[in-house]
Amino acid sequence: MGNAFDCMLKKGPAGGIRSRSKQSSKSRSQRKMAASEEELLHRQALAMAIQQHQLSQRFEGSMSRRIGSTSSRRRDLPDSITNGKPHPVSLENLETKKIILVHGEGFGAWCWYKTLSLLEEVGLLPIALDLKGSGIDLTDPNSVTTLEDYSKPLTDYLHSLPDDEKVILVGHSFGGASVSYALECYPKKISKAVFLSATMVLDGHKPFDVFSDKLSSAEVFLKESQFLVYGNGRDKPPTGLMFDKQQIKGLYFNQSPSKDIALAAVSMRPIPLAPIMEKLSLTPENYGTAKRFFIQTLDDHMLSPDVQEKLVRENPPHGIYKIKGGRWSKRDRTRRRFLDRSPGKLLDVRSQPASRDGCFLWGIGGAKREMKPRNRPDEEEAEYSPWTPRNSWSIGLIKFVSFLVIFMAGIIIGLSLSAHFTRSFNSQTDIFFPKTMYTTNCYKASLSFKGFLSPAHLMHSMSDKELFWRVSMAPKMKEYPFERVPKVAFMFMTRGPLPLARLWDRFFKGHEGLYSVYVHTIPDYKLNAPESSAFYGRQIPSEEVSWGSVTLVDAEKRLLANALLDFSNERFILLSESCIPVYNFPTVYEYLINSAHSFVESYDENSQQGRGRYSRHMFPTIKLHQWRKGSEWFELNRELAVNVVADYKYYSIFSKYCKPSCYPDEHYIPTFLNMFHGSLNANRTITWVDWSRGGPHPATYGAPNITPDFIQSIRNNGTSCMYNSRPTSVCFLFARKFAPSSLDPLLNLTSTVMGF
Repeated sequence: MGNAFDCMLKKGPAGGIRSRSKQSSKSRSQRKMAASEEELLHRQALAMAIQQHQLSQRFEGSMSRRIGSTSSRRRDLPDSITNGKPHPVSLENLETKKIILVHGEGFGAWCWYKTLSLLEEVGLLPIALDLKGSGIDLTDPNSVTTLEDYSKPLTDYLHSLPDDEKVILVGHSFGGASVSYALECYPKKISKAVFLSATMVLDGHKPFDVFSDKLSSAEVFLKESQFLVYGNGRDKPPTGLMFDKQQIKGLYFNQSPSKDIALAAVSMRPIPLAPIMEKLSLTPENYGTAKRFFIQTLDDHMLSPDVQEKLVRENPPHGIYKIKGGRWSKRDRTRRRFLDRSPGKLLDVRSQPASRDGCFLWGIGGAKREMKPRNRPDEEEAEYSPWTPRNSWSIGLIKFVSFLVIFMAGIIIGLSLSAHFTRSFNSQTDIFFPKTMYTTNCYKASLSFKGFLSPAHLMHSMSDKELFWRVSMAPKMKEYPFERVPKVAFMFMTRGPLPLARLWDRFFKGHEGLYSVYVHTIPDYKLNAPESSAFYGRQIPSEEVSWGSVTLVDAEKRLLANALLDFSNERFILLSESCIPVYNFPTVYEYLINSAHSFVESYDENSQQGRGRYSRHMFPTIKLHQWRKGSEWFELNRELAVNVVADYKYYSIFSKYCKPSCYPDEHYIPTFLNMFHGSLNANRTITWVDWSRGGPHPATYGAPNITPDFIQSIRNNGTSCMYNSRPTSVCFLFARKFAPSSLDPLLNLTSTVMGF
């Protein structure tokens, strides 16, 4: 994604501006010198690559600890590389001198070989890492199926650092996803993160989303399917992408010296596809605390300036720098600047011209650009001087990534048109455009007892089957090895926004630590909640839900299972976006925590809407006299919640035989509890709803209906019910359905009627 660049203004000995005419007098001699120096560098690089391949057979670990040595030994580089006279650089105020370089897709630590020399020359400590299946890491790229696994060399290195040591991360292209993942896992060990035209994605997004707008011309590349790697067989989804030497030359290095192409041809590895398609879970308390800087490449035709502007506008970094496009020149000198301790300042670093290989500001080949800081995304850039356009080295990588994006979409279209591939079409589509939010979390959290008791992140990559299996393993020990404060899990099932969220936030306020919130939405919907809200960051991995189908039960079990991951959750209440509380939080909490029963409506109705929905195919597993009906909006204690999630035998019967006009959400849990746990159920719901008007849906109440008398009639409606085997007039804690227009009138009644 990087581009060739040019520094047009140079200071003379007296501090003035040297003109191009004065420079040209030395150009002939310098050209010859630069050519010999370039020859030497390439020989050294190729020798290093061969040596590292040999060493990898004898030593474990990645290229990072060898090629990115922190040794203080000065590299023996030609004078032209260090630009002759040493340029004074102050490192005293740096928070850290250690810089971790993270390569892009298909590359490895080897692509930073010039950068390493240049940074070491000025006293910095660069380390270039091989990500999993990249460079000389011996892992088969086809076996890399998650971003967590792909980024493991980076996170392992950060994990090994002392708690008081920090580093600067630099990521290019898809390496930005690994940098983002590392920021989420180890924010306290990262001083700064630099994204060079990299995938600085938002929470809940995947790196591939950046290029999703380029899929309209997919059919052009239908014939190029031979470049896909099918590591698990042709009948399975592709696992990677790989090109031969000629394709690498045309797509990556179409204007590079042959030595660069030779080095890349023996060093590049297949590109794992799964990590590119995986969504990230990024939180404000981790990722949001890091200092991020974005370097824009203004002549990038693949990741266009508009797209880069969108990235920094939607996910604003602490600083933005622009690299102006220019002509490629091996003989020109330039000055490179790197971030120092203060976000707004830069540290001058003298370097040779940078290249088109995409590894930060220096690498294979030669070209140069001027980095200019920008205070605001929409601030105009002042040109240093006029510049002459020429074919940029960026064309090669632009063609490749554009090809990659459009090509993958073309494969999907091609498969859909071919009857031969019909059987595997769904699995292919899921790889490129997964319906499920396969998000990663920091693996270190799952190893800690605290993370096991209460996961820090709700997003995860577990399937429903894996999730249900995990939470069904209930502890046998009655004593808890920690101070457990029981919580109530409020589980919201919604198709989209939560219009009454402000009411619920007022209900929850001041009772942190006694409740948990979980939200199930349609897939890929991003809940817009402020950081101060109880709903912020509380979405769980979701699937499509269809009214009247077993997918409603799937969503209920998914909510229960995710809530069960927190061992402090003791009671579980299912709600919708149209539900409201009619009592304050202390009343609700005490009512549920102290109850000896769960609250699931379960009754036998001898009608077409009751027993009439029973299927004889359920016999003998489920008999007619065991069949029950009830409200979908249940409340369960932890024991029953585990039993419901763990059940597959009876769920599969409902999934197979309970179809419209049988509705699983009205029969599955009421029937299951009646069969096995009737003594633990109060056989009533605690969510009030008005069915008096008839029809398939209950009445909905808006602003004109909201009065003190109406709310009081729900709280004390003259009926009596049993609570812990004793009669009580407090039967309903919640009510539905309430329209968005009811919010303001309800807020006006919270303190006077509902008590919060």
